[in-house]
Amino acid sequence: MKKLLTTALLCLVAMTTTQAQTFFKDANGKWGLKDKAGNVILPGKYDKFWGEFSEGLASVSLNGKWGFIDTTGKEVIPLKYDDAGNFSEGLVVVGIFKEKGASAKNRGYLDKTGREVIPLKYDVTNAFKNGKAKVSLNGREFYIDKTGKEVK
Repeated sequence: MKKLLTTALLCLVAMTTTQAQTFFKDANGKWGLKDKAGNVILPGKYDKFWGEFSEGLASVSLNGKWGFIDTTGKEVIPLKYDDAGNFSEGLVVVGIFKEKGASAKNRGYLDKTGREVIPLKYDVTNAFKNGKAKVSLNGREFYIDKTGKEVK
């Protein structure tokens, strides 16, 4: 019982000392990162951010290119994509324009290290849910698994 109480207390302390990060806009209109106490973790640097932290990473944009930062503000996936979503089930959708200014994109999936695990070849992609994602290629819609293999 004493061991259980000690474990519960340690978990409670860990939960209350964990800092929740929030994005803020500075006087120059750039987005940075603050901790729960309001301390600046990352000064204003980015033009945009998408959503919030998802699976420990957040998508940020600078000069029209998207990449990802971790909760300490470190860039862990380079800002080189024209489009980026939020992580789901360990993977994230990213896209690169086929032509500058074109709406059609090559889209695919990265893991949390930035490794391309499913090639950027799809016209439309969706986040993974229950181990599969709906994609579109040349007007044909279908589902793929986390290896890029077509599934039902």
